[in-house]
Amino acid sequence: MRLALSISVLALTATLAPIAAEAQSCDRLPRDCDAEARAFEARARRLQNLSDPVQAGVDALKLRRRAACLEWNACALEDAALQRLTNWADNELQGLARASDAAARAAWARGLNQRGQLAMAQSAAAANPAAFQPQLTPQVVESILRLKEEEESLEAFRPLVIRIQRGSVVRNHRKPPICDSDTRRELRTLVRSGAQLVQSYAGSLQRKLNELCEPFEHWENPPENVQLMLTELDSRIQRIDGWLTEIIQCVQPGPYSSSCRNAYGAKTPQTLSDARRAMGELNRVKALLRRHRNRPFPCHDRLWARLARTQWSLRTAEAQIPGLAQRANRVCERIGVVGEDLQEAQDDIRDETERLVASIAQYLTSRRQALTQLRNVYGDQLPPNLR
Repeated sequence: MRLALSISVLALTATLAPIAAEAQSCDRLPRDCDAEARAFEARARRLQNLSDPVQAGVDALKLRRRAACLEWNACALEDAALQRLTNWADNELQGLARASDAAARAAWARGLNQRGQLAMAQSAAAANPAAFQPQLTPQVVESILRLKEEEESLEAFRPLVIRIQRGSVVRNHRKPPICDSDTRRELRTLVRSGAQLVQSYAGSLQRKLNELCEPFEHWENPPENVQLMLTELDSRIQRIDGWLTEIIQCVQPGPYSSSCRNAYGAKTPQTLSDARRAMGELNRVKALLRRHRNRPFPCHDRLWARLARTQWSLRTAEAQIPGLAQRANRVCERIGVVGEDLQEAQDDIRDETERLVASIAQYLTSRRQALTQLRNVYGDQLPPNLR
């Protein structure tokens, strides 16, 4: 990139040299090019963590802006041409500062040389319109075709992003509508065969959407590790049922023998009532799980919260009943449908789609501006389908 822009600098200087030679006088007060370069450098230093190609582009901007100042001091540039070039360099730096991610910065770097050549061509044309006659080359045609392809791809991709943004809201713990659509298949297609910029965007969005939708799919069709946890929960329920049944039998009809005391502690006035109350809660757990036998596990039923906070004087109930709620919560955490997980996935989708909508708007603006400039420069030389 440094080489390409340096060549452009030399080419522009050669184009404008006759203008300086023909000038009768040059009574300008010289600009402080070093001070202007330092000010531009200070703004550039605010940009952090730039990749090598992007940093090379920033360095090229510094060189071109300083060269324009020196050319103006040498009367090789007119005021309008200098203003146009310095504005271009300043706008490029601002555009890079607005680039929100590595992909956006890389795209900025890829298009910098072409935009720089266009800015210098316009400056040369403004300085000496009669002498400047741009010739359409295959490279320019290729650039225009690429810009048109990117514009069309981004335009087609934007409604998909908005659809995901609106359809990824989780209500009442239900799977969001976007998960049951063909959206993820569309994203996979774009990742494989879309335009380069859209491929990057689609891949990022696909990962976020999978993080939102896959837990609901695992909730409907539990994987093997979740199935094992459900089997263990069922076994625990059966064991607790056996213990509570034995406690009730120890008290009524009795007698509360030494084996009962060894297993369940000393008998108290609350032993029988607590055992029956615990058995009632256990039966409610069984009924809840029976109702959901062929449905997703009831992660958000209020029964689990009640079991977790209920206190018991019966030792067995105190040790086992809250543990059922803990086991149920671990099942739901493993699936990924607890409130915190769902909220985080939703927030990620919202942030990603908002970022993409803004980036797409920024890219469309820059590509349309570049296309307009190229069409203005090459005009009638362009084939009809590119005008």
